[in-house]
Amino acid sequence: MLDKDNVISDAPVLMDFYNKVNIRHIDLNYSSQIPERTVILYKSNKDVFFTDILVNPVLLLSESSNEIVNVYNPYLESKRIIILDPYYGVSKSYFLPILHKIECLSPNSMFNTAKTVLLKAVFIRNQIPDKPLFQTKFSQNIYTIIREDLAESMLCNNCTGLNLIEIE
Repeated sequence: MLDKDNVISDAPVLMDFYNKVNIRHIDLNYSSQIPERTVILYKSNKDVFFTDILVNPVLLLSESSNEIVNVYNPYLESKRIIILDPYYGVSKSYFLPILHKIECLSPNSMFNTAKTVLLKAVFIRNQIPDKPLFQTKFSQNIYTIIREDLAESMLCNNCTGLNLIEIE
C-alpha cells in the first residue's frame, strides 16, 4: 500500500486542490468532468523537493513514475496537474491517475478506536483485482494499493516519495 514518505519534509504542499478538482470526479465514471490540464498552487518553499509520488491530498505521479506505471497499465487514464509556486514561479508537471476503486478490505483489518484510520490492512484475496495500481476506501479515506512488481520497478528506478506499507 502506498503512503506518504515522512522522511522528505520539503515535498510540495498543495493549497487549492479541492477548489480546482472535484474529488468525486476522480472516478472512472466521472473523470471526463476533470479538465485534461489543471494548474494547482502549492505553498511557497524555496527548498521544495519534487518527489516522484505525492499522496496528499490525492495520488499524483511525476512524468517518470507515470511512465513506469504505464508500462504495467498502458490504458490507464490520467489528467495532467501542473503544480505552481506563485511566489518563486517554479512549476512541475504531475499526473493524476484515474484508478479503479475496489471494495476489498477484510473485516480482519485493524483500525483506530474511532474507525477512521487504517492501522493494518487485510484484504479479501478473491476480491483483489489483477491491476498494478488500484484504490480501496474505508470511512472517508482512500488507500492506494500497488502490486509488488510495479513497486519493485519504481524502487529500481529510484522513484522518490514512495513509502510502502505491507498488507496481508
